[in-house]
Amino acid sequence: MTTLNGILKTTARGLSSVALAGCALSLCVHLLSLVGFYSKAVLDFQICLCLGVFPFGLTAILAQKALLSAFPTFAFSSRVARASRVALLAGTPIWLKNAADALTAYAVALFVLFAIRNFPNMGTKLDELRLFSAYAAAFYTAPAAILTSYANTERSLRPDEIEL
Repeated sequence: MTTLNGILKTTARGLSSVALAGCALSLCVHLLSLVGFYSKAVLDFQICLCLGVFPFGLTAILAQKALLSAFPTFAFSSRVARASRVALLAGTPIWLKNAADALTAYAVALFVLFAIRNFPNMGTKLDELRLFSAYAAAFYTAPAAILTSYANTERSLRPDEIEL
């Protein structure tokens, strides 16, 4: 059992690194879009990057189930939600937590600005590229944070071990 656990944790570390590489590629595409560069090939590449998020999301769901195994399945209180977030990201480095939060906030803000600016009309292809790349970067950091936490955690925390 320990060997299987070691293999799973090593695999989670590797997948987390690949997810961070996907985030870096999406950020590079986003920077290109911010300086006004647009190409159909770059948009197609970014769409492929967006589709590449799904395998990482699925493995992060499995890691999340392992990390939150001691928590109730259906608990609708803010205290349990905060405690489960603490338990879920207990093994994640602070820089990765902050990066995931910042990229998610940036993607949401970018969408709101896009909606306000382009509501009655359609956005440009450059706007589309900006949204795809910002959301892909945010979507890559979330599984990377969960997989890193899983790889760095010896055992999952119980709700009574967490101080809020």
